[in-house]
Amino acid sequence: MNRLKEAIKALNLTQVEFAKGMGTSQSTIASVTSGKNSLSKILAFLIEKTYGISSDWLLYGTGEMYVAQSEEEIAVQEQNSLLRRIEKNPEIREILGILLKLDKKDLAQILAIAKTFDKKE
Repeated sequence: MNRLKEAIKALNLTQVEFAKGMGTSQSTIASVTSGKNSLSKILAFLIEKTYGISSDWLLYGTGEMYVAQSEEEIAVQEQNSLLRRIEKNPEIREILGILLKLDKKDLAQILAIAKTFDKKE
């Protein structure tokens, strides 16, 4: 399997979502995953900085798929992942838009209600 395809699959993203997260086009990603074009060092570095996938692993197959990251870098990637999930779901975007308009008292009431739906608790 092409390492870029493997990375996209590991991130549980579509090519469109993956490309959008880096500010590039799906056609750029598709041309690399199809073998039409080879992965450039610049794109590999951008993938590493955006998703924490090692550019050495992508380009040469050496080392681990993921680079060692600081806690801050991990937190940023988790936030980006959450934002991508929000972008994919219009209902969540609408709910968040409403929640952002509420005061603390109303938010506390909504939180109490939401917790009744949480299967983990």
